[in-house]
Amino acid sequence: MKNDRANATGMSYNKRTILRGILDKIEPGWDILKPSSNEDVETSCFFQRTVEIGDYRQTEVHIPNAYFAVNDLEEIELRVRWALANASKV
Repeated sequence: MKNDRANATGMSYNKRTILRGILDKIEPGWDILKPSSNEDVETSCFFQRTVEIGDYRQTEVHIPNAYFAVNDLEEIELRVRWALANASKV
């Protein structure tokens, strides 16, 4: 699941593609608010899901860029699962 072009950190990976695959595996319907692009060097990831019209669940998790760089899907998935389980209504 690696990208051919290097991002701002000099690494070659696609954060949004990796996160999309994990979110769809766990619980489809979540939107990725952040990272806003694959070049985003921030470690914060924000996800949001519409529960019903005007009612959302939102969550944040910090995932070190190193996990993406070495394609540590197991650790990324564990962190995403924790975040979704602890999402709050907004």
